[in-house]
Amino acid sequence: MANDNKKKKRAQAAREAERARKARRDQLVLGLGVLVLVGGLVGFVAFGGGEPDVGVTNAGAWDLPALDEELDAGLADDGRFRLADYEGTPLVVNFFASWCTACESELPRFRDAAVLFDDELEIVFVNSNESGNWRPMAERTGITDHPLIRDINGTADNGLYRSLGGTGGMPITAFYDENGQLVNLDRGELSTDALATRLAQLYGLTR
Repeated sequence: MANDNKKKKRAQAAREAERARKARRDQLVLGLGVLVLVGGLVGFVAFGGGEPDVGVTNAGAWDLPALDEELDAGLADDGRFRLADYEGTPLVVNFFASWCTACESELPRFRDAAVLFDDELEIVFVNSNESGNWRPMAERTGITDHPLIRDINGTADNGLYRSLGGTGGMPITAFYDENGQLVNLDRGELSTDALATRLAQLYGLTR
């Protein structure tokens, strides 16, 4: 009888130990799952995810987020840029991406034009078709003091680009009149002379 009791106690102890091991194993699996989920969310936010893209990419009535809210502080209305915000002033929208060597060549020309015609013209820069880090190019070309806009949706964060008729090549530049009407679209790099000619033809701006 004593042996039977000992066997029962050992069996009971073994069952309890197994239950404890299973509970610890379940806790470990749950903890790892939480870590993976948190890590995924952090990565999602860090690499451009986070809140869903919200905006309008219609070429005639766009509403897009600032590319960098800190850089665009004071430039963007509630962290957004809208075509309607520029009513009354001619507007040039220049698209760029970090992989586009032609973009890097022409960005300083648009920056200089924005400074030169500060009171008569608005020039904004839209990061579109981006597959890398836009910031180093923006800093090298000196456009970080000007409105920087993030394109969204489309096939590769290029909804406005596509709406304007972009087909894959970069850069492109859209020219709007003071009423927000699209009056010209240039595909490809604009030289200093070509940009000066376009501004004179469309807006009568010369220096």
